[in-house]
Parts: sequence; structure tokens; C-alpha cells
Amino acid sequence: MTGENTADINELGQAMFTFTDDNGTYFHALYDAGPTSFDQSSHLTWLDVPGLSLYTVNDINDAGQIVGIGFDEGGHDRGFVLTRVPEPSGIVLLAIGLLFTAIRLTGRLHRSE
Repeated sequence: MTGENTADINELGQAMFTFTDDNGTYFHALYDAGPTSFDQSSHLTWLDVPGLSLYTVNDINDAGQIVGIGFDEGGHDRGFVLTRVPEPSGIVLLAIGLLFTAIRLTGRLHRSE
């Protein structure tokens, strides 16, 4: 990548970057370091919207929603709002943790009777 530009940083420290390559192609990424990690490269998420070529990323709010402009396959300008969705693996781990907690609590309740 030949150049980079920071579009915005929110209160959580999430930053939007725009990169260009030698051909002038734009690439957009979200940087989210999180509270405790030191591996900076693992926190860079490249933005890709199926059916839309992004050419500007304008802002990121404190909820992590990203807004900008792109064009569709017909060449028409389209505004977009991207909202991050938790990865399924995180939801599965949460469900397993809640299930394990419920089983442990149920066992304690039966023993104390």
C-alpha cells in the first residue's frame, strides 16, 4: 500500500483508515485494538460490502457503525451504514458459558435442599 489516511476515530479508539495501492485503488479498514491486546495486526478488519465498491468512508460513531459512499454494479452512488455483528463463535461461547453456569447453579440448589 502506498498511502494511508485516517478518516475518523471514535470515543472507543476505533479508527477508520483508507489505503491506496500503486494503481490508485482504494481499500478501507477498521482498526480496533480492544482493551488488552498487543498484537496490532490482528485488529485490522478490511471492509467489503458485496455488490458495492466503497470509495469513501466518512465516519464511525461510538456504537461502531460506519458510514460512507460507494457505487453499485450499475455505477450508481449509494450511501451505506455498516454495523458490526458479533462473530458466531463468540455467541456460541457465550451460550456454552451460560449453560455451564445454569447447570452449576442447579446442582448447588439441589444439594442445599
